[in-house]
Amino acid sequence: MKRFVLILIILFAVSCSSDENRKIEINKIDAFAFQLDEGWELNGSAIIKNFTVVENENNFSSKLSYYINLTQPDSSIVEEADYGLIDISEAEELSEYQLNFQIELDSGFSSGNYNFLLIVLDDVNGTSDSISTSFELSVD
Repeated sequence: MKRFVLILIILFAVSCSSDENRKIEINKIDAFAFQLDEGWELNGSAIIKNFTVVENENNFSSKLSYYINLTQPDSSIVEEADYGLIDISEAEELSEYQLNFQIELDSGFSSGNYNFLLIVLDDVNGTSDSISTSFELSVD
C-alpha cells in the first residue's frame, strides 16, 4: 500500500512539473525570395509552438529570440542575416505564434540555391529549436 501511494505521489509530481520541461518547437517554415531593382528580398514565416507562457494578473507573456543563418551556393555562411527579440503580451494565452520575417539581400548575393536556418530560443526556460529550408535566388 505504501508503494502504491508513493507511486501516485511521484506520478502527480511529474505531471505537475511537465509544464516546466517544455521544449519550444518550430512546426512549419516557408521562405521565398524575389528580385528587386538592386538585390533581393527574402520573405518568410514560421509557426512556433510549445513556448513558455507566464501568467501575471490576467496577462500572458512570453519572451523569444531568433536568428537566421544563410548558407550560400558556395557553402559560405552568412551568420545572423537577421535576428530579433519577440516580447509577447496578450490578454489570452497563446498556443502558437507566427513569426514573419523580411530580409533585404544586396546585389552581392548571386543566383543559386540557398539554405535557410532559423534558430528560435525560449528566453524564459532556455530551450531552443531550429529548422531549415531552401530557397532559390533566380533572375526573372
